[in-house]
Amino acid sequence: LSSLEITSLPYKQAYYVGDELDLNGFELTAKYDNGDSRTVCDYTVDYDFSVAGEAIPVKVSFGGKTVEFTAEVKNVLLESIEITSAPLKTVYTVGETFDVSGMVVTAYFDNGTTGDVTSQAVVNGSEVVPSSQITSAHTAGILILSANFWRTIVFPFLFFTLYHTDNSACCPKT
Repeated sequence: LSSLEITSLPYKQAYYVGDELDLNGFELTAKYDNGDSRTVCDYTVDYDFSVAGEAIPVKVSFGGKTVEFTAEVKNVLLESIEITSAPLKTVYTVGETFDVSGMVVTAYFDNGTTGDVTSQAVVNGSEVVPSSQITSAHTAGILILSANFWRTIVFPFLFFTLYHTDNSACCPKT
């Protein structure tokens, strides 16, 4: 064996951190001292897609020889978060602390995957206030939620009824 030649790169050249290499379309040719050549399939591949980069090396070895090509590896980015299950408690007295029990927050990523990020979600301003008491620190009838991904969703209290301490409804259920 005198050399290896990559005669066809894989169809897929862009990956996300943590992806497995897809060698569909890849072709490796072994060239011999006598001028012969043949396509080989029993090669080994070494790569590390655990970090992002524009030119991550992929090393292909056969018969004691190695060639390489590069692939782009991108970080997985959050596209959005969504409350996919509402909290169990939906009726509050003004001033009561918001209870997140039962709430499920789902993250949607640019690589098409999703994940439950409920345990990482942070409720900003957990005191329930009526619309007549809006200040810069409160948002009436709205829960501000972020999930440690620098994304925020505003969840209207569409399923909530807020009551004054005298039990008169201040924000009817919608």
